[in-house]
Amino acid sequence: MGMNVIPLKELTPNEPKELTLKLLKTLEPDNPENEKPRGELVVEVMYKPFTEDELPKNPEDNNGIEKAPEGTPATGGLLVIIIH
Repeated sequence: MGMNVIPLKELTPNEPKELTLKLLKTLEPDNPENEKPRGELVVEVMYKPFTEDELPKNPEDNNGIEKAPEGTPATGGLLVIIIH
């Protein structure tokens, strides 16, 4: 299908924003394979930053923290969504 990225710096905390994302073959900006239309995804997102009390007290406590799925871009952040 395709992929895209939403940089957090483009989002205002706690404010919903609707985005239309062009699906890309790769995340390399100059890759000619990205020219082929792969569709679009319309999403509404809201960035909710962590607050101090939401951070784990013990950094070694991995409860609830999962490893990113295979194929996640190396620059991936805390949220990866895969739609099948």
